[in-house]
Amino acid sequence: MRSRARVAWPLEQLEQDLGTHSGCEVVVSGNLLWEPPVAARSPIMEPLTEAQRKTLEDLYRRIDERVSPITAAHAWWPCRKGCDHCCRHLAAPLPVTRLEWTYLWEGFQALPPEARAEVRARVAGLKGTQRPYTCPFLDRESGGCRVYAHRPMACRTYGFYVSRDQGNWCHFIRELLEKHGDGDILWGNQEAMEDTLARLSGDTLSILDWFDAAPTEAC
Repeated sequence: MRSRARVAWPLEQLEQDLGTHSGCEVVVSGNLLWEPPVAARSPIMEPLTEAQRKTLEDLYRRIDERVSPITAAHAWWPCRKGCDHCCRHLAAPLPVTRLEWTYLWEGFQALPPEARAEVRARVAGLKGTQRPYTCPFLDRESGGCRVYAHRPMACRTYGFYVSRDQGNWCHFIRELLEKHGDGDILWGNQEAMEDTLARLSGDTLSILDWFDAAPTEAC
């Protein structure tokens, strides 16, 4: 039987760290950093402020700091470049917050025109389909993410975080943990990250809905 998961980053400490860094305009606890300036489905795309960008990137950096030691210490860990199993077997189109979507949109806009057109076509093709879904940002030839540096939190924590002692990972990791154990692994706290992101980011929609609300190429 697997030992009780060791989980890092209590929510209170994470909020304190994120809310008091230099350049942040508001304290996180009890306040929303992101106040949606427009309705969720408005075509207007408001850019990130410097404070919003720093806060989100600091959050992502903390996730990377939790993930990196796990992969570095375990050569058998499957979550590495070239493994795209989760990207091809999504239970639902990715839900992302407004703050994450604005950041993700930057990565999308940096793609070549033909790549953007392909992503949009895949998004349109997902409507009305059933699980499993394949992420429209996946480069299906290389198995890599076309917007890797801008990918949302769900993609960063999957395989490395737990919720109420339940692993947030695929059957490959579950089988490997049964073989190798997890006594030396300090898991991330998925609930704490989701709660903190929700407080920072405002409303959440699927990427299909965000694309519906986003400007078209003609705009």
